[in-house]
Amino acid sequence: MFTFDTLWTPRIMNVLYIIGLFVIVLGGLGAMYMAMGPAGGGAFGALWAIIGTGVALVLWRVWCEIALVLFKLHDRLVEVRDALVKR
Repeated sequence: MFTFDTLWTPRIMNVLYIIGLFVIVLGGLGAMYMAMGPAGGGAFGALWAIIGTGVALVLWRVWCEIALVLFKLHDRLVEVRDALVKR
């Protein structure tokens, strides 16, 4: 438990991804609500809130995929190291 031989983050990445989705969508809904207020910009502000939410969702997905690729790269490097040590 106090060593970093096994990594926990790849196992919990799906949960973190779903939590991030909910946070981004709630933030987008809040931005749309604020945009429809008296000083929010009306329909134009709501459109920007929708676009911003979409961009944030795509960037969140990309960040999660990059993190998983790095962890898979680590796994492959460990396999290569172990194969070289056995020789």
